[in-house]
Amino acid sequence: MANLYIIENVNFYGNIIKVNKSVLIPRFETELLVDITIKKIKNIFKDKQIDILDLGTGSGCIAITLKKELNSNVDALDISNKALEVAKQNAKENNVNINFINKDMTTYKEKKYSISRIHNYDGEIEYSIRISCNGEYFEESSFTMAD
Repeated sequence: MANLYIIENVNFYGNIIKVNKSVLIPRFETELLVDITIKKIKNIFKDKQIDILDLGTGSGCIAITLKKELNSNVDALDISNKALEVAKQNAKENNVNINFINKDMTTYKEKKYSISRIHNYDGEIEYSIRISCNGEYFEESSFTMAD
């Protein structure tokens, strides 16, 4: 996969994602996670707009793909300015609007995210979900979502 640093881009879920030494090359397992996540979210939330937080966004491949595939507001957080520069360029080139945040994920508390259904004052259900992964540590059978 290191040769992708020479080519300087990778196809991730049909999106061209630029990579360099400031970001990790997206893995196949991460693409699998995104595919499973998209299917689960569409099944559970239908077309309801959701908020997504991508922790440790790196190249932005997850945030970009979820923004393109789902009715969502996407925040993408990373501690690395250099990684965020790559992610911002990738978002621009893939024509998506993502809110990029330069913070440490262990201290970021400006906005609340949850994986639960929340009833608002009008009795309508509102949704919010957090997604983050380093795919090589998970097997497909370990992905679940509460409904």
